[in-house]
Amino acid sequence: MMVKKMKKTICLLIPIFIILLLCSCGEKNTDSSLLTVDLISDALISKLNFEITPEEIDSAVALSDYAIDELLVSEVRYFRVGSAVADEIAVFNVKNADDIPSIENAVSERIKYLKEGFSDYKPSEVPKIENAYTKTIGNIVILCICDDISSVDGIISSL
Repeated sequence: MMVKKMKKTICLLIPIFIILLLCSCGEKNTDSSLLTVDLISDALISKLNFEITPEEIDSAVALSDYAIDELLVSEVRYFRVGSAVADEIAVFNVKNADDIPSIENAVSERIKYLKEGFSDYKPSEVPKIENAYTKTIGNIVILCICDDISSVDGIISSL
């Protein structure tokens, strides 16, 4: 009798496990360790719509613009247009997780700096700056300023 109950229980559990297995097959891998600075920045620069496509700027300029010590990051990709529009993409791979708040603060300070600079020069850019996309995924800190900001999260989550 005990064996019969066990067989029934197993027979009931097998379809449940099969359903769970099939459902998990369609999920997107959300392992942040698979994301890289290159993958994120290349996806953003190629998939977002820009009036003027930002050009890649040397990482030393990024570290200077953001006032970040080069010892805190292992990799940087930086794209900007210049003074014509506020569009900008910066992606930092932080070496030590303890330093992430410092990089996030540098990104916040950059946003404030751009807002102040454009408020007198080109006020039409200020809403774009105020709606800047910032996100930290693992040890990667991302800033994206563009008109197409609603697409950024979708682009990143599809990676």
